[in-house]
Amino acid sequence: MKLKNKRKYFQHMITSISLHIFATQKLNLSMQKKLFFASLLSLCLSVSAQGYYGKLSIGYGIPLGGSESTRTEMADDYSSFERKIRGRLSAGKGLLFNLGAGKMYNQYFGLELNAAGVLLNKSIDRIETPVLAYEKIEQYHNFNLTPTIKMVIPFAMGKNNFWSKTELYARFGLVIPILNGGTVETTTTIMQSTVYRKEKIVNFFDPGFLGAVGVQAPLSEKLSVFVEVSGQNMNNKIKSSEVTGYEVNGIDMLSSLPASQKETIYHRKRITEGDNTLLNLDPNEPVERLTTITPAHNIGVNGGVIWRF
Repeated sequence: MKLKNKRKYFQHMITSISLHIFATQKLNLSMQKKLFFASLLSLCLSVSAQGYYGKLSIGYGIPLGGSESTRTEMADDYSSFERKIRGRLSAGKGLLFNLGAGKMYNQYFGLELNAAGVLLNKSIDRIETPVLAYEKIEQYHNFNLTPTIKMVIPFAMGKNNFWSKTELYARFGLVIPILNGGTVETTTTIMQSTVYRKEKIVNFFDPGFLGAVGVQAPLSEKLSVFVEVSGQNMNNKIKSSEVTGYEVNGIDMLSSLPASQKETIYHRKRITEGDNTLLNLDPNEPVERLTTITPAHNIGVNGGVIWRF
C-alpha cells in the first residue's frame, strides 16, 4: 500500500473511532442505536477509500427449529384432547435477499455491511371437525443489518483459467434487527357463527449471529459471481400485539372490543410480588403476559454478484 493511501486509511479509521466513542458515551444512546451507528460507521469506512465493492444476492432460508405449543381439539365423539404442535413456524424460513457494500483492506481481509431480509414467510394451520372450522395464518417479516468480517483464501487450480482466479471465503458477524414483526389472522366458525381476527405483532430488539462460507469467481475485472451457504442464529421475542381487525359474520366489531382484548404487552421476565404474578385485570387497559419465543434460525443457500469500483 502506498504511503498516501496508508495515511488516508488511518485518517478514516481514527475519525470513525472518534465519532463512535462520542456517540456511544457522550450522547448516551441506547444499545439499538449504538449498534446501528457502529454499522453505519462500518459502511462509511468501507466506501471512503479505493477498492470497495457492492453486492446483491438472493436465496432461500431453510428453517432450523420451530415454535412449540399445544392446542385443544375436538374428536368425532365431541370429547376434547390436547395435541402438541412443534416445528410449524419459524421466522427464518422464506426468500432471502441481500444488498450490501464492503471493503477489502488487502487480499485476505475485509469488512461488509449488508441489508438483509426474509420474505414470503407464511405458516397455515387448520382444524376441521363436525362442529368447528378453524384456520390460523401467521406471516413474519425480518429486515436486518448484518455487519460482518470477511476472510478470503485464494483457490488456485491450474494456470490462467477460470479456476485459477476462484477464491474461497468466510463471513461472520452480527444480525441487527431493524424491522421485525408480523401478523396473525384467525378465522373460527362454530355452527353458523364466523369470527375473523387479525393481530399485529411487534418483537423485542434481540440481535443474533451470522456465519457463511462461499466461493467467488471473477467474470471480468470488475464483475464477480458467488455462491454461499449461510447460517443464522436468532430468536424473536414478542414485545406487543394489537388486534387490528375483528369481524363477526362479516360485520366489523373492532370498536366494540375493550382494550384488554385488543392490546397485549409482553415482558421478558415474569412480574411477581411475593408468590403472585401481577397481571392487569382492568378491562380498559392492555393485558400483560410473559413473552413467547419464535425462532429465526436458518440455513441459507444464496447466489449473487459482486461489482468492484
